[in-house]
Amino acid sequence: MTENQAAADFLSKSDEAKAYLDATRAKKTLTERQINDYSEMRYGWNPINWVKLSFTKATKLPPLRKEIGKLAEQERATLLTAVINGEAPLHDVFNAHAKGIDGELDARYQAALLRRSSAAAAMSSDFAFIELTNQTIDVLQSAYDQADSARTMEHFDMFSSNSGISFLSYLETSSAADALKTAKAQMETYQQHIEKYRADRATLTLSDHRIEGLQNSNTLDLVVDMISEFAGIFTSWDNAEKLAKAMEKLEPALGQTRDIRAKVEDAANLSALEYLNADREVTALRQQALSASTGITGDLRSNVMALLDIRNAATEYFKDNLKAQGTPAITVFDESVLNAAHHFRKTPARRL
Repeated sequence: MTENQAAADFLSKSDEAKAYLDATRAKKTLTERQINDYSEMRYGWNPINWVKLSFTKATKLPPLRKEIGKLAEQERATLLTAVINGEAPLHDVFNAHAKGIDGELDARYQAALLRRSSAAAAMSSDFAFIELTNQTIDVLQSAYDQADSARTMEHFDMFSSNSGISFLSYLETSSAADALKTAKAQMETYQQHIEKYRADRATLTLSDHRIEGLQNSNTLDLVVDMISEFAGIFTSWDNAEKLAKAMEKLEPALGQTRDIRAKVEDAANLSALEYLNADREVTALRQQALSASTGITGDLRSNVMALLDIRNAATEYFKDNLKAQGTPAITVFDESVLNAAHHFRKTPARRL
């Protein structure tokens, strides 16, 4: 099946998808109302009523909450599918049937496509860097925890003549040394990616691509000089001291890396809002141009308008999720959404 055929087949099912989305949302609203009704019930001072109501809530609420979760997932899946798979047919239909639009509208459309593509690319860059930052935090935290555990074991060994404890202490310290080597290598990689990320971000045509506080610093320059000294068994006093120094270096590095993650998550959320605003404009301009087109009739018009309605619903869905307690964009967007926006960033030039 060709890409164009797949796009046409998807478009032909848009009316069904819109009906399914409307039905899912209606059922979700009804279920939420039922949950609220049960939750707000009061039993007063009658102990018998209290027992009855407690039993009712215990038996009715869990299935309803499970149903809400299922409906929410159905809603999300429908919206994501429309955004990911719906971009190609909308792109094709627009190019085929919007030839009569005026120059100003066309210029706005091309500009909105570019803004949406740039925001999608920025989010992809943000997401990749956030993932790397999370990996780095995990490696640093693991090294810190293992160093702490080894130091505790070394302290036991200081006051023990038991050879078994000495051997366990050696194993713990060797494991901590390996973890510190891994942490050092991870930080060297991370420092290289900081500059690359900043450079990539600076090339994107966003309203504000500046992200402050991501420069390399001595705090992030995790050079654990004592690693090589863990090659053999030293006195417990020596090892405990070296492990404590390693932890002193790891603690600020962890703190600053977490700060960087927070800054990049904020940047990703700003990119997400820019993407959504541009996507809303793209959809609005498509609706405006295609509504006036005489070449779209019958089922094609119905399906195109249904798909555009779902796209608008998806934009609002993403925006609502972002507003929910400052949810990180990386947990809201599917990478395929961004790829679709970036892939269809250009349309063939039209002679108007």
